[in-house]
Amino acid sequence: MTKRFRVIKTKSLKRKEIVEYLDPFKNITLASICMSIYQHMFLKPETIALVPPDLYNGKQKRYTTQSIQWLMYVLEKENILIQHALQGGEYRLSRYYLDGYVLINGVPTSFEFNDCFYHECPRCYKPHEFNRLQGTTFEHLHRRTLAKAQYIENSGFVLRTL
Repeated sequence: MTKRFRVIKTKSLKRKEIVEYLDPFKNITLASICMSIYQHMFLKPETIALVPPDLYNGKQKRYTTQSIQWLMYVLEKENILIQHALQGGEYRLSRYYLDGYVLINGVPTSFEFNDCFYHECPRCYKPHEFNRLQGTTFEHLHRRTLAKAQYIENSGFVLRTL
């Protein structure tokens, strides 16, 4: 058997292996075909996915869509240009990133969007409950939010929150 024949035969066998478990009625998109190939050829049997605490969001995205919408509302209503994650990047004040920043009549102003899930709203969550995404209790998140607010105000900023 020549080398060329062996290569063709090997490729044909691999193609046959792949085709055997591809169901044209189940795998109707390219993504589902790729996932099926991955599951049958590379994923070890009886394994599960380990999802990271940040749910694959990574460290780059530090803002929520709601916070940007609120800042855009304030920007439109008050006719001020607010620096935020999508407009010049979040302003850094020491170890903290501010959701929004602007100088109003020479006074530095910080905008902080404190939603219930990331900053612990006492009406929505019990302090002892565990926030799996953040990896800590809601009480700790609330204390951290209060410490950030105090630091911002002690730095001479006007703090506006929602």
